[in-house]
Amino acid sequence: MTSTSSNGRRLQITAQPKQELAYRAWHNDEVDDVVFGGFAGGGKTWWGSEAIMVDALRWANTRYFIGRETLDVLMKTSFVTLTQKVFKHHGLMEGQHWTYNGQSRQIEFYNGSIINFLHLDETPSDPLFDRFGSHEYTRGWIDEASEVAFKAYDVLKSRVGRWNNKEIGIKSKLAVTLNPSQDWPYRIFYDKWKKAGRPVDPLKPLVSITGLVEGVEVNRTFVFIPAKPGDNKYTAGEYMRNLATITDPVLKARLMEGDWEFSSAADILFDAAAIADMFTASVKKSRDTYLTVDVARYGGDKIVFTHWTGWNAWKIEMYTMLPIHHTADKIRTAILNYGYPREHVLIDQDGVGGGVVDLLPGCIGFSGASAPFGMVGEREVRERYENLRVQCIYHAAERARNRQIAISEPSVEVRELVAADLQQFKRRDSDKEGKLKIIKKEDIRMALGRSPDIGDTIIMRSYFDLRLREEAIGQAGGGSMHVFIPD
Repeated sequence: MTSTSSNGRRLQITAQPKQELAYRAWHNDEVDDVVFGGFAGGGKTWWGSEAIMVDALRWANTRYFIGRETLDVLMKTSFVTLTQKVFKHHGLMEGQHWTYNGQSRQIEFYNGSIINFLHLDETPSDPLFDRFGSHEYTRGWIDEASEVAFKAYDVLKSRVGRWNNKEIGIKSKLAVTLNPSQDWPYRIFYDKWKKAGRPVDPLKPLVSITGLVEGVEVNRTFVFIPAKPGDNKYTAGEYMRNLATITDPVLKARLMEGDWEFSSAADILFDAAAIADMFTASVKKSRDTYLTVDVARYGGDKIVFTHWTGWNAWKIEMYTMLPIHHTADKIRTAILNYGYPREHVLIDQDGVGGGVVDLLPGCIGFSGASAPFGMVGEREVRERYENLRVQCIYHAAERARNRQIAISEPSVEVRELVAADLQQFKRRDSDKEGKLKIIKKEDIRMALGRSPDIGDTIIMRSYFDLRLREEAIGQAGGGSMHVFIPD
């Protein structure tokens, strides 16, 4: 495989079989994203470096980015692979063919093309990655995408195709390389690829997501290239032996075996496959409607309204910086517009939420620290859970495993927030006797960098099932009778 640069320089590309598939997808103008993921050592970083280098040399005055979560790791990994391995392999000399500008963190080629190096970590001052809003690139590459936030990918995919693409006739393109994870790449790429029959054909892209780019709805297509052990002959020997010594079975499954279906922890309640299926599930139709609300006053936490028909969350709204009476006004408006019975409106009353409940007679206050549901003869139910919030989380997780929760809210960004929140609901002290517990909310906040506001409104929906079950048991006269509550 050869490629010609803008000054006639010919480069000889020697690709491994999976790298060859990735190159074919990269050269297919029907493909937006080339996703190369799996086994650590499958040649993903070499391919990403080489693909960006070849394009930069082939087309003069074009602009690219290479991004990874932190700048320190980016410069010690992707930058080194590009400059110390790929460039040297192809005979590119610093000072003759390229120079590096440390102040602007960019490589400048002799033909006017540029590669920028971007750190993609979320910062308190820029949680929405607004710093990339004015950037314009021809193409780009996100390395180890499973380590970065979905929002970084969502923003950067709108920044490619903006620098000399039309003038030269270059297809906008984004490369995504990564090891297996159970975060957003699982749902956006792997799960769709799996459900499509696991095709590996660089000429037949899949539809990835529908989203908005500057107010215009677009479909992005992708090809998924799975990396497996044995795909890259250059990782044989010492590298494979090092991977083989990993004792953590989850880490070994991810890095050595390229396994996307691993369970990242025995304590996880909402697994990746169940979460992904929420966004395509079709649950039993119901005439019952509900509204669950998580309240925050000012600060960084969000006020979340989740609208339900049965167990389908069809609309999720988020607000910030609202005083209590404005939140109450929005709930009244929702009740009028959608006809919610007030006894079907559940408001988290811990903290400032109690003030909202006071302004809305007939609506229900939710206190996660209160006792679980369970009537006479159901003592074991009350004693099984630490509190009502834990009981609701376990109930919702069971429904998720049984594919009985649907999230039809169309916003991909909101869906990813739902998924991120639910993944943090994990068992605590599962190796000990006693009540079922969930990791503390402070630990969840630390892991997410925020409160799991949306996830809380999802698990709060369980309240109505659990209350209905308790009422049915009470009407049956207590005892040990168990009553089945249909969907």
